[in-house]
Amino acid sequence: MKNNLRFLRRQKGWTQDKLAKSLGTSNHSISSYEIGKRDIPNDLLVKLADIFDVSVDYLLNRGMELHEVGGEYKTNRDIIFERLMEYPQIYMYLLDSKPEDIRRLAQFLSSVQNKG
Repeated sequence: MKNNLRFLRRQKGWTQDKLAKSLGTSNHSISSYEIGKRDIPNDLLVKLADIFDVSVDYLLNRGMELHEVGGEYKTNRDIIFERLMEYPQIYMYLLDSKPEDIRRLAQFLSSVQNKG
């Protein structure tokens, strides 16, 4: 199971050793959890969520997939926002638009994409 453990640990500046010691487990276990070789036991999930101040859902990557981009980890939302900021006029249009206008724009973009 893919999870956000490695990202959170690195973001905090912790080594696998430091995290393992704080959880009372081994470096090997931490490595196995990070690469998805082993599932994280429920009791450790709760401890990890507390250590990193995130929800268990976030830890388990439910709804927020992370991608490594240029040595950084980013969510889909971050990547989309960065792309959108390259076109500020579209960003401003979306901010000022009604939901039905945004739906029409999405339908248009989808039709253009399907033609290509």
